[in-house]
Amino acid sequence: MSLPRRQRIASRYLTTGAPTVTAHQGFATTEPPHSGPPNTLPAFRAALAAGADYLETDVYVTADDVVVIAHDRTLARLSQKSSAAIRDLTWQQLSEILIGDEQLTGTIPRLADVLSALPDTRVGIDVKTKDAVRPLAALLGSLEEAGEDVLQRLCIASFSDRRRRATLRLLPPGVCTSAGIAQVAGFWVCTRAPYRLATLVGRLALRGVDVLQVPHARGPFTMVDRRFVRVAHALRRRVQVWTINDAATMRQLLDMGVDGVITDRTDTAVAVLRQRTEKPR
Repeated sequence: MSLPRRQRIASRYLTTGAPTVTAHQGFATTEPPHSGPPNTLPAFRAALAAGADYLETDVYVTADDVVVIAHDRTLARLSQKSSAAIRDLTWQQLSEILIGDEQLTGTIPRLADVLSALPDTRVGIDVKTKDAVRPLAALLGSLEEAGEDVLQRLCIASFSDRRRRATLRLLPPGVCTSAGIAQVAGFWVCTRAPYRLATLVGRLALRGVDVLQVPHARGPFTMVDRRFVRVAHALRRRVQVWTINDAATMRQLLDMGVDGVITDRTDTAVAVLRQRTEKPR
């Protein structure tokens, strides 16, 4: 069930200060207190305990249309017991398969369970397949009707702008969303124009987008530079860059003025931000 379009959502996803730390798949750590594998509730809790402002995750659906959290379409890289596609398993079957390794072991969680367990947490959701669009919208609608107010703290994303828009069409207006790859590429081209023209055409390129969650680079191609950030900020769009795990690159991006880093290393990112905000003694 999706919510009526007339009920506009007052999003609070972007009401945090900047710069921010987004935990990509949570924070999988073997250091005390131990977490679970990436994209599990223990990993998400560990990220928040380490100082993350946001969580970022990915969703698929099972054979019986249960929305679950996982980065990959199959279990091949996740489990030593199975390489099945998530879409080919029922939720009951999937819930019985252990993922991880000898150090970090767990099970794939349902999105509903994670959202309910972390009621005050802002979460970015990457819709990984078209099969997930309707079940995801139905789940979020059901949670809203149950009074959980999840939509105001979510950001809907996808590499596919078509898939992202299809999801948003089933949700009330006002839900935060970030640009897909095609829209980001179009905006990048706009930023190469003279500044005034860049802001004019860039506004059109970012229509319907609240935040830019983008890679720093793709192969030899650099996506995020000072000009990209300047034009985005002129259009009142935040820039959050993924997936940055080393302190030097984090500092470089923060010096450019980016609004946040998306990282597997919440501990490193939080330490970098603290170093930048400490006052000289």
